Amino acid sequence: MPLISFRVNTLKTTVNKVLNNENYKSFNFCLSEIVSDGIISSKSIFNTKLYENGEIIKQDQASMLVSHFLDPQPYDEVLDMCAGIASKTAHMAALMSNHGKIVACDINEERLKIGATYLKKRTSPHMYLWRKQWNWMSSIILFKLKNNVLHI
Repeated sequence: MPLISFRVNTLKTTVNKVLNNENYKSFNFCLSEIVSDGIISSKSIFNTKLYENGEIIKQDQASMLVSHFLDPQPYDEVLDMCAGIASKTAHMAALMSNHGKIVACDINEERLKIGATYLKKRTSPHMYLWRKQWNWMSSIILFKLKNNVLHI
């Protein structure tokens, strides 16, 4: 079975608690070598309380790396212009300890609806979802506002 990457939702638990939980030893979790809140497993954990409670979230390491690269801090303001189902948005909320504002935009209203459900289960209400088309954009662009300066 291929390796599956997950993000530990640090709003609900810690990486050490997941890795050291006796109930999950059989999943052979190991820490990601790429991101500090990522874990890898060779077994499916989708039917466990750990996953169902949102303590760990299926997210690939490259996606997690984007949020770490942006490095949002508590009380920052972030504009996610290609939010999709909001997995990166939720990750940024965790990195911000749920303190700050995130505006998540996407052209696809259905994906934003999925994202709204996703965010309610995994983060806080300090996020705004907005359907908007950015014709000039062809890739994920995340902005961080700090001291009224736009950081890309």
